[in-house]
Amino acid sequence: MDEALLALLEKKEFAYITIRELCAAAGVNRSTFYLHYQNITELLEESIAYMNRQFYECFPPKHEDAVKVHFLSPAYLEPYLTYVKEHRRLFRTALRQSAVLCSEEQFRFLFQEVFSPYMARLGIPERERPYMIQFYLHGILAIVELWLEQDCREPVDDIIEMILRYTHTGEAT
Repeated sequence: MDEALLALLEKKEFAYITIRELCAAAGVNRSTFYLHYQNITELLEESIAYMNRQFYECFPPKHEDAVKVHFLSPAYLEPYLTYVKEHRRLFRTALRQSAVLCSEEQFRFLFQEVFSPYMARLGIPERERPYMIQFYLHGILAIVELWLEQDCREPVDDIIEMILRYTHTGEAT
């Protein structure tokens, strides 16, 4: 059902997806849906978790050479932004439904799981990491949210350049 919901989100807004069409897309009947979920929002939460698992696989593996790569670099921003662009309807939905879905917590988890290990390798003190995560979380999310509102019209490389310039983590190319 996750894949059926994701496929429907590529075609229409979350608010207009019915359980009937979701069941038809998944090839199951309504009773099967209600056996697993109380409503579509529960399925959306599960779908976001599914997407996050796929998303984490986009990042370079954690290895000793990773200490040489800054955690806010094109090596990390490019897969992140490309994935967001490819799944923009889901990400827009997650941001719009953030009060219901706690999507900020999902993004915070992403930053902690992906970037915190690299911060440790870069020697950033543990007591500073939560502050740094909050700083980057809100700044980058604001950029991504605006980009999503504009249907990801700006090229990924331009968004990377802006993030790097605004955070002073690297030279804009």
